Amino acid sequence: ADTKSFLRQWFILRELAASKSGWTLQELAAEHSASQKTIRRDFDALGQAGFQLQESTIFTARKFGKFAQTLFFKGSLLTLTK
Repeated sequence: ADTKSFLRQWFILRELAASKSGWTLQELAAEHSASQKTIRRDFDALGQAGFQLQESTIFTARKFGKFAQTLFFKGSLLTLTK
């Protein structure tokens, strides 16, 4: 993967880890100026790399009463300290 993809995947992973309610594909695509297909590929690549990810279809009022594919991270990130 190229550097741009790697960085986007890392930021997506951090955003998912920091969120209790997850992010929708649409939200992540807008946040990263990418297509939903690109975010889906990133999500799949992170899962194949061993990160514990979960996808749910939820009904949410914030999405104007529509069902949304919401992505979650169900693990912990390694943090480096000095």
